Amino acid sequence: MESARCARQRGADLRVVVYEADQKVGRSILRSGNGRCNFSNAGISAWDEGALAELYCNGGFVAQVLQELERSGKIADPADDVPLDAACNQVLAFFRSLGLAWRVEGEGRMYPYANKAQSLLDALRAAMADLGVEVRLEALVSSVEPPRSAGGPVTLRMADGSFERAGQVIVAVGGTLGSELLGDAAEFLPTRPVLGPLAALPLFEGAAAGAGQACGVDGRGASASGSGDFAPSSRKARAKGKGRKKGAAAEPGASAVLNGLDNIRVRCTVALARPGRDGGLQPVAQESGEVLFRKYGLSGIAVFNLSRFAQPGDVLQVDLLPELSLEQATAWLLRRCADAGTGGLAGAAATATTTADMLQGFLLPNVARAVCLAAGERADAPARSADAAALAAACKGLAFQVQGVGDVKQCQVHAGGVDVSQVSPRTLQLASCSQIRVVGEALDIDAPCGGYNLHWAWASGLLAARSAAADL
Repeated sequence: MESARCARQRGADLRVVVYEADQKVGRSILRSGNGRCNFSNAGISAWDEGALAELYCNGGFVAQVLQELERSGKIADPADDVPLDAACNQVLAFFRSLGLAWRVEGEGRMYPYANKAQSLLDALRAAMADLGVEVRLEALVSSVEPPRSAGGPVTLRMADGSFERAGQVIVAVGGTLGSELLGDAAEFLPTRPVLGPLAALPLFEGAAAGAGQACGVDGRGASASGSGDFAPSSRKARAKGKGRKKGAAAEPGASAVLNGLDNIRVRCTVALARPGRDGGLQPVAQESGEVLFRKYGLSGIAVFNLSRFAQPGDVLQVDLLPELSLEQATAWLLRRCADAGTGGLAGAAATATTTADMLQGFLLPNVARAVCLAAGERADAPARSADAAALAAACKGLAFQVQGVGDVKQCQVHAGGVDVSQVSPRTLQLASCSQIRVVGEALDIDAPCGGYNLHWAWASGLLAARSAAADL
């Protein structure tokens, strides 16, 4: 669409065709953000290279692309009072030119003002129609082949056996499809689904069977084996290779603890750690926010973000009291125990205060039972000051061992794809063929939740489209 706009501005005649394998254009947009479409983030600045490096895999490449897009400056922003390099970057200027209004919510997340993804998609579809962009639905491209001779057209081999020719091609597909389309035209890093839930098993289940039975948990230890597609947290350590990996949900053994916690949400800090050669745990990454317990493991935005780095065998440590240090949590529980002994806790004077009662008021009952199990204490045993340290440690580090991907269908993007070293950050052209450009998720670029991945998709698409139009 942006290529057609550029051609119209200079009075050129350009035919733009979109090949869409689905029955409609933009279905993935309608599914994003729970139907609301968190399409960008107000905190993104093309000039803050340090922040981009922290957010994105291959953030240096992303910074070059975003800066080049700002320099191209094809779309003037009507809001003169907003700096172009801040809240009104070229992506937002593009959407404003389509008539889209938006609102900014927590952590800079940007949503259509109508609060529905449909409004953003309607704006895109209307612009496509106005610019005369052709849309081929249920048109599955099986391969994109470079010209056979200098100056020749690119060939699009269709799944039905037919073929199309084009002077310039922009590959904007999901992360798993790039290698199938481009073949030997580029080098690829194996893809895997990320920004999704993790299958995990409680490391404390089965460690205290007697305590588990007292907590209403059967105490049976579940197998620590599982499956899942994960790669090292350091993207530079990933081996280059052709082909793809299919993300498959892990199938851990049944967990009575997780069955009891299913669908419970907690606000917490969750850390990802990896066993080291010395047997200790080495920190990998940490997130704060909401965690949703599921029968197969852990979900929620905090876990989604950690899934970008997780490997089977890693440990998720859930801190249920992130505002307190371990020492402060221990002291606090000691005070609660002292209050219980003097009748300071409700009901303490009538009946003996139990270990589970010590956690009442700040943890839900099933979460409190899990903490008791992790601390090796009986939930129905009389509260003792000697138990405070173990309970505090369990509250500060409820541990689960990662098995793999919890539910591939919930994963929002794929890590991996075309190696960015094969692509120009100024034009998104492949080094092996200047008539083919690669954008969005097809490249080895991903970021945490919050609108960052969609912003990258729009930005790289805009720059590639302007570059392609200039070459025709």
